[in-house]
Amino acid sequence: IDGTGTLTLKPTTTTNVINIGAATDAGSTTLDILSGEITLLGTNFTNITFGSPSQTGNISLQGNFIAPGTASVTFDGPLLLNAARTITASTVTAKAINGSSSSLSVVGNAIFNGAITSTSTLSVSGTTSLGANITTTGTQGYAGAVTLGAGVTLATTDSNITFSSTLNSLTSSRALTITAGTGTVTFTGAVGGTLALGATSITAA
Repeated sequence: IDGTGTLTLKPTTTTNVINIGAATDAGSTTLDILSGEITLLGTNFTNITFGSPSQTGNISLQGNFIAPGTASVTFDGPLLLNAARTITASTVTAKAINGSSSSLSVVGNAIFNGAITSTSTLSVSGTTSLGANITTTGTQGYAGAVTLGAGVTLATTDSNITFSSTLNSLTSSRALTITAGTGTVTFTGAVGGTLALGATSITAA
């Protein structure tokens, strides 16, 4: 399967679960996009979208995901991790993410429009746009520039949060609250150098 533009994969019923990357079908009420089928996707798509704006059934990631070619990937519904997962794409866009107490690694840029919860660790190798709160038990690491699209809270359980590049608001001053307990918070680049943050509170070692 190949083409240009966006390929959208969604169930006819938005409450149905979308399983991505499993080896076998889960059942007749589930949209199963098997690991073998993902490998058949052509490299000319610019974006692969799972779900739709009205998707309420979980988008369950059954394995690591690598987008074809230079495509971005959009999870347009609640994303559920069943174990430690790595998502590789030019840009990963997601709504709410439930990590099921597992880690999430994004290889590429990330746009998080919903809250991330029940996740052990989070790392992003590219730029990150934050539009909601992120809670992890372990570390959070942002290798590229970070922008705040909304007031957000970043929280860990006594674990480090590392910003390895700049940190700015996106379009107007946005509040930032960080709670890392006995963990440390490290800023390597300028904070607010392009567009200042709003009220900022940091609780850490």
